[in-house]
Order: sequence, then C-alpha cells, then structure tokens
Amino acid sequence: MFEASRIKDILVRITTLKSSSDPLDKIKHSFNEEFVGTKEYKNRKGKIATTANHGLIVNTLKEIISANKFLVANDKQRDLYIYNKKAKIESVFEIKTSLKSQSIFTAVGQLYVNNIRLKPMPQLIYVIPEKPNSNLLKTLKKLNIKTLVFSWKDSKPIFKNLNKLIEC
Repeated sequence: MFEASRIKDILVRITTLKSSSDPLDKIKHSFNEEFVGTKEYKNRKGKIATTANHGLIVNTLKEIISANKFLVANDKQRDLYIYNKKAKIESVFEIKTSLKSQSIFTAVGQLYVNNIRLKPMPQLIYVIPEKPNSNLLKTLKKLNIKTLVFSWKDSKPIFKNLNKLIEC
C-alpha cells in the first residue's frame, strides 16, 4: 500500500512538472494598449520625429473586435489575438505598416515562430496597408496566412475584410 502511494505521488509530480514546463500553458490573456503618438530620436545631425501608427492600428483593431463580443488580448509575441472561453488562441494578427521586403519576412517569421507550437494552429492574419501583389498573395496562401488590408479615414484605420475573417 505504501509503495503504491509513493509511486502515485511521483507520477503526479512528473505530470505537474510536464504540464507546467510548457510556456504556452502560462499565457496570461490580457491587453496592453500600444503606444500612439510621436517618438523623437537623436542622431548626429539632430532630432528626428516619427509618428507611431502601429499602436493606433493595434488599439483600433482591438476595439472593433471586442465590440463584436470576441475575447481579445496581446502579448510580447503577438500584436493581437482572439481567444476562446477555453483560453485557446484562435486567430493571431501581425500588424505591419509597410509592405517592404523586410516587413514581409519579419511578419511571416513572427506568425510562424511565435505560434507553431499552439494546438490547434490558430488562424494567422497579416495586417497590411495595401493589397499585396499576386505573387505575394499566392505565397501567403500557400503558407496559410490570410491578409487584412487597412486604409486611413479621418486619421483612423479602416479594416476592409475584417468581418469575413472573424465571422462577425
């Protein structure tokens, strides 16, 4: 009897260690507003001011999705994501303000590297300021990455096919 109890205790500890060692099990679902505004940088020639649109896009997208009764959060690995009542991530949004090659490669890498271990694999959505060319669209389709195009109206981002992607 004592031996059976001892073995049971060992198995419980091993199971607990295995389940808690996966960092994906420790995801805390919360949303932290992103920075919106102007940033200044100093270089040898003086100060450079840039407008940070990324935060405005993330925050606005979060407001729209939340208003449609979806659970929305973000973390260090994901600009924005939708999760369900069982705390499983269903859709991940990677937001880029440019369609330059570096941004494309970064977005694809972030979407895959940060989400490949999630089971089931969530819907991957690349948020961009213009419709990509047909070659890029074909490549993204092969990678199972959907696109969400935004435009600007009255200094706010407008998302063209969001309802279709999240089935509002």
